Amino acid sequence: MLNVETQTKPVDEKSSAIETEMKIEENFNIELLEQNLHFYSGDWWEYAELTTKSAEDKTNKFDYIFTSETIYNPQNQQKLLDTFYAKLSTDGVVLVAAKTYYFGVGGGLRQFEELITSDKRFQCKVVWSSVQGVGREILELRFK
Repeated sequence: MLNVETQTKPVDEKSSAIETEMKIEENFNIELLEQNLHFYSGDWWEYAELTTKSAEDKTNKFDYIFTSETIYNPQNQQKLLDTFYAKLSTDGVVLVAAKTYYFGVGGGLRQFEELITSDKRFQCKVVWSSVQGVGREILELRFK
């Protein structure tokens, strides 16, 4: 479990799913979160374009962006970064959960980190990793 800006308490990895859910509920106002959560699926840049058409939309930024399994296709990674840039608040945090390498398609976290470095808008660091089975990590992005 991540401890992002001390808003959550670390959860013991050996806890049951029910215990973990109860600990999360103790640390978050779930009802308030449900009112403010937004979900989207589809092409990343299309989302950014749809949500930045008006002046009001352009100022509607997110404090947290969570994404999982979205970097497997290197052709879409720049669109994803551009969406982060368009929709992340100044002090916001992006968490990208992904495999270190996607066999057969060529994408992965190391390749994505190279793109982030060359893009020069974000800083990134690995905040969680697992080497069991297929390597997975969570990458944190923030504006430079």
